[in-house]
Amino acid sequence: DMRGWFLLGLILTLPLAAEEPIELIRKISSLELVGDRPGAIELARRGVESHPGSPELRAAYIFALARGGEEQKAVEAYHAYRAAFPNAPS
Repeated sequence: DMRGWFLLGLILTLPLAAEEPIELIRKISSLELVGDRPGAIELARRGVESHPGSPELRAAYIFALARGGEEQKAVEAYHAYRAAFPNAPS
């Protein structure tokens, strides 16, 4: 679907550090809604790199990986999430 590629193109050209994590999570969800799982994973990965202190973005990345069929990476990301945020909800 071309909508997903269009959204991904727009999103990947934006500087992520200036965006709030909740806005990135909304964009990740939008990509997933149009079926662009690889785009959602990539945006979530970049979001975690830009906002390493955001447990919400880490959770969005884990879910994007799991929904995209990247089970092993999702498990690894979950363990990194638990190590980084031991008091966060699991």
